Amino acid sequence: MTAHLEEITPRNLEAALAIRIRPDQEHAVEPVAHSLAEAYVHRAGLAWPRLIVDGDRPVGFLMAFLDIDWREDGSAIRSGFRKNGETSGGQTVGVLDLTWKGSTTSVTSRAGRLMTAGGG
Repeated sequence: MTAHLEEITPRNLEAALAIRIRPDQEHAVEPVAHSLAEAYVHRAGLAWPRLIVDGDRPVGFLMAFLDIDWREDGSAIRSGFRKNGETSGGQTVGVLDLTWKGSTTSVTSRAGRLMTAGGG
């Protein structure tokens, strides 16, 4: 497995938007398009969206958020991760876990007071 993270660019945007989660998990995780919209409105270095690629095949999506004012009143500054992904062979747990663990070191060093995680 050669899983790695790629920054979302015009070249891989469609591949990122095509990432889906299992239907039974849709209630728990926002679609990639929602995360990319959040990244756009928090683009001052607070959002960190990445495409998870195994070899040359997109298999998942990871979104980190760094020191976001959750309630917009200064009372809940949070950092964390959200991940999702499914390929034609099913949920890509192994690849997602590899990239999840590999990305936590760089992102948690910038984390705020409260770290949250979510994903399917």
